[in-house]
Amino acid sequence: MKVLVYDSDFASSGNIYPIKLALEELGHEAVMFDWRKYQYTYSESSIFNRFLDRVLINNVVRKINEDLRKKIASTNFDILLVLRGEHITADTIEFAIQNVTNVVNWNTDDLFNPLNSSNNVLEAFSKYHIHFTPRTQLKNEYIEKGARNVKRVDWYYRPELAINNFPESISFDCDIRFIGSMSKRRFSFLSALKNFNCEVYGWGWKRKMFFLNFPQWNIFHPIGYKEMSTHFLNTRININLMTIENRDLVNLRAFEIPAAGGFQLCERTDEILRVFKEDKEIVCFDSPEELVSKCEFYLRNENIRQNIARAGFERVISGKHRLIDSVEQLILQI
Repeated sequence: MKVLVYDSDFASSGNIYPIKLALEELGHEAVMFDWRKYQYTYSESSIFNRFLDRVLINNVVRKINEDLRKKIASTNFDILLVLRGEHITADTIEFAIQNVTNVVNWNTDDLFNPLNSSNNVLEAFSKYHIHFTPRTQLKNEYIEKGARNVKRVDWYYRPELAINNFPESISFDCDIRFIGSMSKRRFSFLSALKNFNCEVYGWGWKRKMFFLNFPQWNIFHPIGYKEMSTHFLNTRININLMTIENRDLVNLRAFEIPAAGGFQLCERTDEILRVFKEDKEIVCFDSPEELVSKCEFYLRNENIRQNIARAGFERVISGKHRLIDSVEQLILQI
């Protein structure tokens, strides 16, 4: 099939288009429409360009929609696959419906979380033929709010993050790491680790920590997938905290950490325990106090920790948890 993919290189990996490559590996013809190229920060992420992106957003959105319509009209696509789509107007989706056999939206986030949505997403929501999501707990709500059809596509890890074989020995460079954006709830958990050797990477932490008294924390800006993979492997304990604002029960990080060979200490949910065996392939916690006690135990017991990391790696690698598996699952349901 001919598939037009609405995504961005930034959202994918920073340097390649894995969804496009996955489609091509499955035997389909894929064309990328990279919306981020329309932003001023695409060429340089300067303060001035960020200002322009904010002030001239209406011009950016108008140009994206004009060119997307032209692209749709230029070829007989079988599928328009929209990843999130916060800049696509409802009129453009209606135009796509008239010209493309299948117009579908694939979003791993909660579409009704204001942090990950937009007026355009909400206005176009009911017009897509299918919404694909790993969040089956939201299916009934999506239908009630106007979705024509809602289907499940499982969580996955991106190919850039995975290692080929679990190493016999690892040179650890940090005791504990958390990679993810800042939130008050995440801070409430991580602040319990203030006496550990802990590094935190992600949006919002540096600004917040400027006003907080945790000098022993090492706070860093967000990092790309390749660096992230190395950090997962070389960290004794990788913390995974759900995003309650996104109504998380599972997340991408739950698969990314073990795929990279990392030991995962994850917030406990029923969905997590449907995938992984607790204390065999993953270790879980419910409270800051349990997080601290688990960190203390597994920092002292390296052999146990590494056996769990290896088992988690085998669980993820041996299952159908690759990005290409999720892409195939999506295509087969259209």
